[in-house]
This record gives sequence, C-alpha cells and structure tokens, in this order.
Amino acid sequence: MKQLAMLLLTHLVVMMLVHYTGSFLLEKSPSQKHNLEEPFPYFREEGRDFVMECTSDDINDTHVWTIATPNGKKIFDRCCGADTCDRHRHLDSSVKVMCYVNGTKTHSRLRIGKITQAHRDNSIQCRALKNGNPSSTIQVRSARLMTFHKPRNPLCQVLPTGENSHRVTCTAPGGYPEMTCNMTQYEEDQQRKTIIDRHFNYSYVKSDKHPDLLTTVCSIDLPYLTPGNYTYFTVFAPNLTTYVRNASTPAPPTQTV
Repeated sequence: MKQLAMLLLTHLVVMMLVHYTGSFLLEKSPSQKHNLEEPFPYFREEGRDFVMECTSDDINDTHVWTIATPNGKKIFDRCCGADTCDRHRHLDSSVKVMCYVNGTKTHSRLRIGKITQAHRDNSIQCRALKNGNPSSTIQVRSARLMTFHKPRNPLCQVLPTGENSHRVTCTAPGGYPEMTCNMTQYEEDQQRKTIIDRHFNYSYVKSDKHPDLLTTVCSIDLPYLTPGNYTYFTVFAPNLTTYVRNASTPAPPTQTV
C-alpha cells in the first residue's frame, strides 16, 4: 500500500511541477498570423521528425524552400511546383519536399526525417515564385527551428550539511540546452507539499563523448523545518524562451536519510 501511495504521489507531484513550469506562455499555434520578417519559432525534440507546410493562392506558383544555418550557410535549397528551377543544393539528405495542387492553390510540404544537432537554430523559409519570375517571389512562411535534447537518467541525492539542514543535488546528463530544476518537497509526517522557489546553484559541463550535449547539476541547501522524513521530486526543463509541452524530464523521487 505504501508503494502504491508513493507512486500516486509521484504522479501527482510531477504533474504539479509540469504545470508549474508551464505557467509561462505556451508555444503559439503555427496557424496564427505572425510577422513574416520574424521567423516563427518551432520547438522540437532532437531525434524526431519535423513537418512544415506552405500554401499560396495560385496553381501556377513554384515554391522555393531554403534551410540555412545561424551563420547564413544554406544547407538546403530546392523548388517544386508549376515550373522547375535550377536549385540543387541539398546537403541535408534527411530533408524532403513535396508539392501538389488542390483547387486554386499550390501546396508544398517540407519534412526533416530526423532532427539532429545540425538543425539547431536553423532558419527555414518558403517563398512563392510567380510565373517563373525570380523577381516576383513572395515569402509565404518563415520559421526558426529551436531544438532540445532531453537528459538521460537524471538522479538526485540528499546529504546532511548540519544538524538541521541538508543539501539536495540533482544531475541530468546528456541534455540540450542548459536545464533548469523545478523541485517539490514532500513532508511525509505532515503530508505537506511545498514547491521550492529558492535560488538553485547551477553548473554545466560538456560531455567528453558528446560535446554537443551538456550535463546540468543543480543543488540547493534546505533547512529541516520540523523533524521527519522528506521526499524530493525534481523535474528538469530545457531553458527555452517559452514552455513547451512534453519537454520536461522527471528524476526519481529522492528521500532524506
């Protein structure tokens, strides 16, 4: 019964932490209007696929898709639609483009088969080429691909630092970008849950085997408010410009000794 109660408590606390970390603005829907001069941010997990669609109001349009790195280097430059064009830069073999006509509109779809570290902060653009005239291109969609990599097997430990205090240290290896810690303290004797909103000490270390990933270590010193058993529930979230669903990673609950 005690194990079942702890499992239920773990689920409830993790959901509460995810809700707490999600109190920021959620990622806007891609269908919402936005300033085309400012690329729309897409937050995606590395290792998964990515699909972006483009539509223009003329069946004679040719869609031109480009992907560029943060320093401006084009790694993809292809067109599809009514006319062919001399664009063949295709350094990323995981990217595919498909065009089709529906009614009076031209549609196209770009798909990245697997997002990798090479796609971090890439800009993606779809332009409509009118009647094969390069001088009459219209920008239809623009995006910036903001990627994250979930840490693997995060762990926490609790060690005494004095007669009435202890330190909680949590480590999350293999993540990107830098992670933030969100922690809840559960006081078993009082059946009281408290979200830890104090300042954490952070350190970030690059992996020798995977230098494109980081190990996040967060720690915090806490007093014993009352004698008893304490359990800590910690969730790591990538440090992005906005909260993204399903981007957080929980660590197993950790008890005082």
